[in-house]
Amino acid sequence: MPSFLRLPAVVLLVLAVMPGVAGAQSRNEAPPERSPGLALGLSAGLPLAGYAMIAAAVLPSGNIQAWQKVSMVGGIGLALLGPSGGNYYTGRFLPAFAFSAGRLTLAALGAMFLQEGIGHSDVSEADYQPGAAKTSMIEVAACGAGILALSVWESLDSYVATKRRNPGNRRPLALAPLMIPGREGKLVTGLGVAGTY
Repeated sequence: MPSFLRLPAVVLLVLAVMPGVAGAQSRNEAPPERSPGLALGLSAGLPLAGYAMIAAAVLPSGNIQAWQKVSMVGGIGLALLGPSGGNYYTGRFLPAFAFSAGRLTLAALGAMFLQEGIGHSDVSEADYQPGAAKTSMIEVAACGAGILALSVWESLDSYVATKRRNPGNRRPLALAPLMIPGREGKLVTGLGVAGTY
C-alpha cells in the first residue's frame, strides 16, 4: 500500500469499528440513575483541562522545568483518556475502552508520522525529501483531527446514552396480537403497538 494511503485506511478502519464496539454495552441489569449533564461535563472538561496543561507546559522559558514535563505528560494523558470520563461515570466501560483505544491508536500513528516527517525534512540526512516531509505533516494533522473527532463524538455519545439509560427517560415498546370483533361476526386480527416516550 502506498504510504499516502496508510493513514486514511487506518482512520477509516478505526471509525468503522468504533460504533459497533461502542454500542456493544451489556444491558443485563438496570444501571443507577446518572446525570447526563455531569457525564457531558466530565467528557468535555477533562480533555480541556489536559489541553490547558499542555499549553502551560509549552510556555517559553530558558530551560524546561520539571513541572513542565509533568504538566505535558499529564495533559497528554487527560487529552487522550479524559473524554472517556463520562462513560466511566455512567458505567459504560466497553465504549470508554473502545473510544480511548481509538484515540491512543491515532496518537501512536501521529507520533510515527511526525518522526518520519522530521527525518525527511532534515537536510543533513541522506533521506531528505521535502515532499515526503509535507505528506507526513498532513498525516499528523489528520491524526490530530481524528483524535478531536473521537473526543467530540464520545462526549455527545456519553450525554445521549446517559440520558437514555435513566429509568425516567426510557422508551419501552410493547407489541401484542390484536383481535377485534368486526361486522357480520367476523374477527379482525392485527398487531397492537403500545409504548411511552
